[in-house]
Amino acid sequence: MGILEGPIHSDRLKPPKTFLLSKRHSNTTPEDLREAWNIRVDQARMTLEATTQHHLRSAIMPLSRRYRMDRMYKQKRLCCKMASDTMDPRCQGLHGYRYCQVFGSKQLFAEAYPIHQKKDCDEALRQFIDEYGAPDILITDGS
Repeated sequence: MGILEGPIHSDRLKPPKTFLLSKRHSNTTPEDLREAWNIRVDQARMTLEATTQHHLRSAIMPLSRRYRMDRMYKQKRLCCKMASDTMDPRCQGLHGYRYCQVFGSKQLFAEAYPIHQKKDCDEALRQFIDEYGAPDILITDGS
């Protein structure tokens, strides 16, 4: 088949090949690869044997599975037992803070966060988790 003269009718056109699949698993054959890449069948067979065949799904619908933007919401974890208590030094600090929320462990780790009131200890806990991660076990006295 040589070069055709004049307009080409739609019944003579082949649809373009694509690897975007709506199925979960791909069943790529050497013949499919030969047509898509314009290579010989034995080259396509060797290519399929050499690749891992771990196909990524196309971005048709589940973009969250492919790009995983929700990792920013997953907190780091501390694999240890920690304790927390609210310190009341009975005087106001230089920056106007009256209390201090302290986090510590038996592995000689300690961190303190100044707070204005005792009811603000949840802010100190959020800041601690953002900076270091959430401990597996957190012991408090409930004050």
